[in-house]
Amino acid sequence: MKESVTGEVFGLKINKDKGKQGENIEESNLIADRGVEGDRHSKGGVRQVSILSRGTKEWMEDETLKGFCLLKFKENIVVDGIDFDKLKVGMELVFKDAILKVSELGQTCFSDCPRSAKDLPCKFKSGHCFATVVKGGKIKVGDNLKVLSESDKK
Repeated sequence: MKESVTGEVFGLKINKDKGKQGENIEESNLIADRGVEGDRHSKGGVRQVSILSRGTKEWMEDETLKGFCLLKFKENIVVDGIDFDKLKVGMELVFKDAILKVSELGQTCFSDCPRSAKDLPCKFKSGHCFATVVKGGKIKVGDNLKVLSESDKK
C-alpha cells in the first residue's frame, strides 16, 4: 500500500434546522448510507456529509465581501492538512472508526452571489466536498484521517 495523505479533524457541526446556524460539537456519529446522526441532511443520497477545508473556512470568515456560500453552505466536518485540489471522486477518507467516500467535489457559485457578480476569486469553489458514509462510526475533533485512492487500497 502506498503512503497515504493524512489530515486532522479541526471542527464538527450538526445542522438541525433549516436557516439556522449549525451547532459546534466535539463528537459526531456517522451513520452508514445516511450521514451525520441528528443532522437535517442525513437522508442518504450523494451529499450525506459536507466537508470543508480549514483554510477555506478561515478565508470565508475573513473576507470583507461575504459570498452566499457563508449563508447557504452548512459543513459537517472541517479538516486541516488535506489538499482538496488533489481529491477525486471515489477517494476514501478513513477515520479511526468511520470511512467516507468522496462523492462530489466543489460547487459552482450561486448566480446571485455578490462575489461572483464582481468577478472576485472564491476559494469555496474547490475548498470543499461532499461524501457518503461507507462505514459508520464516531469521529471527534482532533482525530486523524487518511485519504486513500483506489490504488492505495491495493
